[in-house]
Amino acid sequence: MSNIRDILYGIISNPRLEREVAFLVDIIMCAALAVFPNTIGYVIAATYFLLRDNPILFGGQSFGKRIFGLRVRYKQTNSVASWRATFLRNLLIMVPILNLIDAYKFVVNGQRLVDEWLSVEVTNTNNETISQE
Repeated sequence: MSNIRDILYGIISNPRLEREVAFLVDIIMCAALAVFPNTIGYVIAATYFLLRDNPILFGGQSFGKRIFGLRVRYKQTNSVASWRATFLRNLLIMVPILNLIDAYKFVVNGQRLVDEWLSVEVTNTNNETISQE
């Protein structure tokens, strides 16, 4: 895993770009899971997507976030975000109009709308906030 991380760090040095590529890795992971036969693949992919940052199952890091050393934390306490907060973060991406507003907010100021609502942020393992560069 560290070899992949070293290669990607050489290519991707912008923290915001790391966050975007981590999301892309998770989307690819969901697409791979959706290949399972019948509807079970879609159920597994949707479940992974909704629970991907879950602190109980994945330690607050999706597969993509783990590669880049990112995690979702509460701003005030600096503790790993709860399963509820991570579930709501991922659920908003699946809501048609809200996901466009959320994406626009991220493009404009580097922070998702739902992150502001839930008072969470994406940080690296050194607890440095990943925001617009």
